[in-house]
Amino acid sequence: MSPDGRWIAYQSNEGSDQDEIHVRPCPKTDAGHTKISSGGGVWPVSLGAPFAHGAQTPLPGAWTKYSLGGGLGRGYDVSKDGRHFLTVKPLEAAEKRGQPLTAVTHGFDALRATMKGK
Repeated sequence: MSPDGRWIAYQSNEGSDQDEIHVRPCPKTDAGHTKISSGGGVWPVSLGAPFAHGAQTPLPGAWTKYSLGGGLGRGYDVSKDGRHFLTVKPLEAAEKRGQPLTAVTHGFDALRATMKGK
């Protein structure tokens, strides 16, 4: 649900053989919908701005693995200004429990650098 209560974003396979992200106006949900993903989509996030969407930007494989949360729900969030991305990296079986939390700042800078290297 958007912060202003005017839009609802959801994951559905309506009209497709895979889950995609759709948006409907609220409370008049029968007024139609817009499919905003193609090629699959899960766990939509509302950034609080007026509804707008553009081309999808897939995350690199490692980021996608972490952001999907390993079946635990949405394992990521996006800052209100859309400039910061936070994801959870599950511990591998050999990793020790109780390690301190590591916060990554300027993650989009690192992501852009990774994407330039492709």
